[in-house]
Amino acid sequence: MRLALLLGCLLLSGCIFNNISSEERLRDSVIELNDQARWTRIDLALAQVAPGLQSEYRATHRGWGRAIRVADTEILGVEVGEDRSQATSTVVVRWYSTDTMMLAETTLHQKWESSIGGYRLIEETVADGDPGLLAEVPSSGGENLESATPAAPATATAATEASAT
Repeated sequence: MRLALLLGCLLLSGCIFNNISSEERLRDSVIELNDQARWTRIDLALAQVAPGLQSEYRATHRGWGRAIRVADTEILGVEVGEDRSQATSTVVVRWYSTDTMMLAETTLHQKWESSIGGYRLIEETVADGDPGLLAEVPSSGGENLESATPAAPATATAATEASAT
């Protein structure tokens, strides 16, 4: 009797945890990625990024915490596509360059693709505002990123990363 009750509880708890909706899984991925990136934990943020985009994502976020300080992030919207395989999010990032100490604002569009266990970022582009947020910071062996000035804006996409390999 106790074994049957225990098995019933285990099955019920498994059903509850497996019924997380696509919207909830996407929302969790969006929050996790942007929160980790805001606090410059890029290695942890990469868990939410598609493998083909990870090196480009790392390059476009290299200056975060050094040449760029993020003051605030705000998720404006999260939408799952009709077939639930793709989704988009819109995020506003308020930040400043350590060179100028001027507050800037950038709106990012993030595209997501469904994968096992959740969603992964497949593209991140600047939709509005200062494009310097996703600028690639040069990385040479002994260069000090504190004094690096962001280069031209970058658009990160998994498709361009995959085609380059």
